[in-house]
Amino acid sequence: MTKETTGLHILDFWAPWCGPCKALAPLLDTLDLPVTKINVDEDPETASRYGVRSLPTILAMDGDRVLGQLVGSGITRDKILGLFKVA
Repeated sequence: MTKETTGLHILDFWAPWCGPCKALAPLLDTLDLPVTKINVDEDPETASRYGVRSLPTILAMDGDRVLGQLVGSGITRDKILGLFKVA
C-alpha cells in the first residue's frame, strides 16, 4: 500500500479466491467512504502490518489510526458504519 489516505476511510483486505470477499464488494461500493482494496496475495506486507489473518477483513480508519475491525462473512453495512460511530 503506497498511498496515504487522510480522514475517515476503509481498508478492505481481500483475495481473488475468497468467496465472502467477492460477496462483500458490492456492499462496500454503496458506502459514502473511500475504500482502499488490498489484495493480500499481492501485498502480504501490508496485511501482516495490520495483523490480518482471515478474510475478508475490514478496517475502519481515521488517517493512519485504526478505529475498529470486522472479520469474516457476517459483515454488514450497519456493522461497518458502527465502527465509525463508536470512535
